[in-house]
Amino acid sequence: MTHYLRIKMNTINTLLFSFCIFFLFVMYLIFILYLSEKKINSEDYYILNLKNLYEVKDISEKIKKINFKINNSNSSISPRILANSLAMDMNLSVTRIQPVGDDGTVSFWFNNIETSQLFSWLIRLSTEHNINVISANIQQSIDSDNLQSQIILVKNN
Repeated sequence: MTHYLRIKMNTINTLLFSFCIFFLFVMYLIFILYLSEKKINSEDYYILNLKNLYEVKDISEKIKKINFKINNSNSSISPRILANSLAMDMNLSVTRIQPVGDDGTVSFWFNNIETSQLFSWLIRLSTEHNINVISANIQQSIDSDNLQSQIILVKNN
């Protein structure tokens, strides 16, 4: 009977040892999976931060370009040329352009222009070229929702 008890104890010990080894193996796998998930999350976080860094870099470059345009707007190019070229870039149909004074003041006429187009043009003139409105005569067209306008512009130094 002692031999039988020893075999039984050896079997129990072997099973217990096997269970412990199996348990440690499962814990090891769980730990490895946890670490690999953390690694993936950290890589995703790194990639996201890298994308954000490139977006900030792009925005920074755009701001530099805008500042360059603003700083170079004080060049010797007349407001007539700047405003007319911007109007052409925006596909606006200028009816008439006339210099008003020796200081570079210029008058622009539009016969059939949308409100949003006119104000976009004026905003861009102000922000990109430092050209501002001295006076404006704006009326709604008789046959449409578009505008007729005469805008007098001057370049600020």
